[in-house]
Amino acid sequence: MLSFRVLYLVIGLLLLFMAGAWLWRRMLRRTGALRLRHFAFPPEWLGYLETNVPLYRRLPVDLRERFQDRILNFVDGKRWKHCGGLEAVTDEMKVTIAGQACFLLLNREYGQNFSKVLYIMVYPSSSPGREGEENALPPVEAWPSASVLLAWDEVQKTARDLRDERNEVIHQFARQLDLEDGKADGRPILQDRFQHTAWARVISPEFLKTQTPGEGHSLFNRPMGSGDAAEVFAAATELFFEGPEVLLKKNPGLYGLLSDFYKLHPARWLKR
Repeated sequence: MLSFRVLYLVIGLLLLFMAGAWLWRRMLRRTGALRLRHFAFPPEWLGYLETNVPLYRRLPVDLRERFQDRILNFVDGKRWKHCGGLEAVTDEMKVTIAGQACFLLLNREYGQNFSKVLYIMVYPSSSPGREGEENALPPVEAWPSASVLLAWDEVQKTARDLRDERNEVIHQFARQLDLEDGKADGRPILQDRFQHTAWARVISPEFLKTQTPGEGHSLFNRPMGSGDAAEVFAAATELFFEGPEVLLKKNPGLYGLLSDFYKLHPARWLKR
């Protein structure tokens, strides 16, 4: 009789351990903290980066292994959904999107993986199709929570052309960093109070007012509302990665602010 009780106890503990392991793994996946690397970075994924993400070619060699780790973590930690008539989210799409978003995470602490973003929803186009077709992105205010919506045609266009100083993936994920504290105020979570002082000084109300389209003062090749700090932060992040030499020359204070935040100095990558 005792042996059966021991057997039942062992089986019960085993089942409890398996259930706990499953729940823990599920929690890590939902928060984007699960990082799996059972094999080397796939060669075909490198091809996608070389073709679709020219920023990758600027990246110093000593940062590439970490960058690839980030991409694996990102691809595995998010749920990918095809929308608007797109047949599937392919590996090329996942790696192209992850390969841009992960520049924002590159030198940040491991475990940070846009934890509030659970779904990446990919549409075929940023423009409406024929009447009755819902293949284009809905308005931003209609986006579901915990999701980032991207149009594949816009992702490719803005990633491949560094001269336009625009990158839709970087823009949208910069907005997600801004929202991590629950407020879209152009000020992401900062490490210490000294950064708050510098941030307030550089991104001042006067600076925000100069970013109004049509006034000839804006640094950014993107329309935005006057005084929209969230859009300024996202657009500044785009320029920081795609045109760092422009940002460094025209607004070294803003460049330094973003360099401290992202712990990167992309203007140096151009001199290699």
